[in-house]
Amino acid sequence: MTNQPMEVLSIRLTTNIIDKLKQESKEANKQISTIVRDAICLHLGIEIEYNKTHHIISEVKYYLNKNLSTKDIFSIIKKKYNLARATIYKYIQKAKLNNS
Repeated sequence: MTNQPMEVLSIRLTTNIIDKLKQESKEANKQISTIVRDAICLHLGIEIEYNKTHHIISEVKYYLNKNLSTKDIFSIIKKKYNLARATIYKYIQKAKLNNS
């Protein structure tokens, strides 16, 4: 979803709905637009693809803790996510810095 072009959708909502969205926004620490988009996607059964950076770095940390080599980790991440070489090495470096 994040790589697809997006359009603006204007909708009218009651004050009660807006108040509930504001409350949910505060509790979840998310923007109202994100909450509405997520709810629509959930209702329509559309899988939401979030930014995978944090997830990939956590996965790399897991492999580092299992004492896999950078070369092995690179191969695993490349096969699973099909990212550019530089991007994968950037994630490996971030994981190494955060893992120490």
